[in-house]
Amino acid sequence: MRDTIFSRGRIAVAIGCIAVTGLLVAGCGGDDSSSTTGASGASGASGASGSAPLSKEEFVSQANSICQDANEQIQALEPPPDNASVTDVVPFLTQGFAIAREASDKLEALTPPSELQSERDKLVANVQKETTLTEQVIAAAKDNDAAKIQSLSQQLDTFDRQDHQISRSIGLTECAKDVSPQG
Repeated sequence: MRDTIFSRGRIAVAIGCIAVTGLLVAGCGGDDSSSTTGASGASGASGASGSAPLSKEEFVSQANSICQDANEQIQALEPPPDNASVTDVVPFLTQGFAIAREASDKLEALTPPSELQSERDKLVANVQKETTLTEQVIAAAKDNDAAKIQSLSQQLDTFDRQDHQISRSIGLTECAKDVSPQG
């Protein structure tokens, strides 16, 4: 097994999981009223638990906008070369995770309508697990442990499929997209 080489395909899967994990969790989390369109909240609407729930249409629109922006940032990343060592991809994975976390924070600031509360709760529970797994992926990359990365990526893939299904069912089409770095 090639423990020193991390294929571009595996990197794309890992970063895809990292990105989607952050986006989906955030996309359905939430308590703030900030908008991604710049119409409100950009300067600091911080009223987490006290803000009124958004309508389903507002929630879906704002979440999709946040996810679209993050997807574009992920696509703009330069993927490591095919022959990159596992440790060489740490900065790349860290960048992708940072983008996902930023989007997650924005999405968690959105207060979902009551009709989406159950789906939101499922996604939030998944995101907590996915965040831990993603941090483990980055640690494994730092340790040059390709086998562990593959195992963790498989676990992330399971949550990712669940998140995509839930997101699509409530209209979060941008949050459910699989994106890869294009450079």
